[in-house]
Amino acid sequence: MNPIMIVVLGSKGPYAGSDDLPSVVIRFGKRVILLDAGEGVQHRLLNAGLSIAKISLILITHLHGDHVLGLIPLLQSRSLSNVKKGLTIVGPTGIREYLLTNFKLLRFAPCFSIRIYELQNGFGDLTIDNIRIKYLRVNHDVDTYGYMLSFHERNRCVNICYVTDTRPISLSKYFGKCNLLIHDATFLSYDKDLANNYGHSTALDAAKAAKEVNADLLLLFHTSPRYDNDALFEEEARRIFMYSYVARRYMKLIIKP
Repeated sequence: MNPIMIVVLGSKGPYAGSDDLPSVVIRFGKRVILLDAGEGVQHRLLNAGLSIAKISLILITHLHGDHVLGLIPLLQSRSLSNVKKGLTIVGPTGIREYLLTNFKLLRFAPCFSIRIYELQNGFGDLTIDNIRIKYLRVNHDVDTYGYMLSFHERNRCVNICYVTDTRPISLSKYFGKCNLLIHDATFLSYDKDLANNYGHSTALDAAKAAKEVNADLLLLFHTSPRYDNDALFEEEARRIFMYSYVARRYMKLIIKP
C-alpha cells in the first residue's frame, strides 16, 4: 500500500491576526484532499510545498469562519492559475449557497467544474475517487460533521478520522476503528464548563474518544490560544491515551501500512 501523508496546515482555535487556523491535507498517491479551509490556507499550502492545483477533494466540517474563509480565495487562485482539473466539495447544508453567493457577488466563475455534496442526514457515506468517506453529525452549535476517510489498496485499509468543533460524542458506533484520530481539544479539563458552553471538547475528552475507537495515534486539534503551554494538553490526554500529541502547524505524518 502506498504511504499516506498528512500535513497540518493550521491547528489552533481562532484569535485576532492568526495564521494558524484549522486545515489539514491528506495525500494518497495522486489524490490530494483538503480538510477545512481556514483563512490563509493557500499560502500555507505553498509554504508546505503543496500545489493548490493538485487538490481534487475538499471536505468542510461547518460554516464557521475559521474553517471556511480560506475557501473562496483558494478557488479564485486556482482559477487564475488556469487549473482545469475538476474539484469536489463536501460540506453541511448551506455550503452550496455560500459558494454560489460568493461567486455572484465577486463576479467570479471558476474555469473548472465543481461538484458539491451537501450533507443533510445525521450520518451516511460517500465514495469519491475510490475513497470511502463516512460522515457523522457532531454536537456543535451549528450544523457540523466529522469525517472518516478509508484508504484501500491491496486488501489493506487505513482509516483517518477528522472530528473538530464538537462536544463529546460517541464515534465508535458509526466510525469503528480510526488508525489516526484528529480530534477537537480546544480546552483543558479544568475549563470543561467553557468547553460545553462553546460546543467543544477538552484534551481529556479527545483522549477518551481515541481510546473508544481503538486509535493508533491521536492529534489534539483546534487547541485554544488562551493556554500558553501545549505540553499541558499532551499531559492531560496521556492520562487516558498514551499516544497523544498536539497538532502543530506544518507537522507532517507519514503512514506506511
